This record gives sequence, C-alpha cells and structure tokens, in this order.
Amino acid sequence: MTASLATDDDLPVVRAVDLDDGDARPRWLVEPLWARAAVGVLGGAPKCCKSWLALDLAVSVSSGTACLGVFDVADAGPVLLYMAEDSAPVVKARLRGICRARGLDLATIPIYDKLHVCTKAEAVMAAMHSGARPSESERAAAERRHCDGSIP
Repeated sequence: MTASLATDDDLPVVRAVDLDDGDARPRWLVEPLWARAAVGVLGGAPKCCKSWLALDLAVSVSSGTACLGVFDVADAGPVLLYMAEDSAPVVKARLRGICRARGLDLATIPIYDKLHVCTKAEAVMAAMHSGARPSESERAAAERRHCDGSIP
C-alpha cells in the first residue's frame, strides 16, 4: 500500500518540520483567560453560568471592554457567537443586559449569531425532554414554540 500525495483539491497539509518557528509565547485575546488564536470549550456543571460567561466574553471582545470587569481585551474585533442551547430571544435579552450594564448599545458592537436556525431535531428534543413520545401534531406545535423562543 502506498501513500498518495495531497492535490490542490484536498485538505492542505504541511510537514511538521516546515511549520513556522515564530514566537511561541502565548498571545492573549483576553488576558490571561483566552489565547488569541485559541479554540476551546467552556465546560462545567449545569447552571454554573457558562452561557453568561460566553456572552460576557463576546461583548468584551467585540467592544474592547474588560471581561467580567477585570480581564483586559488585548485585541478587540468582531465575534461569531454560537449559542446552541439558548433561544434567540434569551440570547438577545442577555446580551442587551450585559451591554446596558457597561453603558453600551448592542446595535453598535460587532457580534454575529449563527442566526438561530431552528431545526426539527432541536424542537423534537425540546418536546421529548420530559421523556414522552409526542405525536406528530404535538411535535409540530413544539417545533413552533421552540423556534419562536417561547420555550427554552
């Protein structure tokens, strides 16, 4: 079996020896909470304010204001937010509240959301949260309620 070389249509790769030697010191986006080029996950026990922390980080980075009022933002800029568990009205209300507490207008800061495209799978999961097996009409009603934000 022989290994094939990548073509222009494949995923671009580079040999490890050819990686950039640049500065290996951490460059902070939010000092010292989040590295500038980091990819990460906010994890923790249920109801420990993970969503609120994510929203605070988003407002901080997009506005250049200190995260949690303490941690400086080194490089402000636009934020793409993906809040998979919260409805659009909840996310917007929380963002407005965080902005209001900082004297900011949500309309003036560059935060972009995944558009809260509600899928049928999300709605069915919400309807089945109690463990019941809803009928087709109950699933459709749950989908409407979930997508318009009237149920979490």
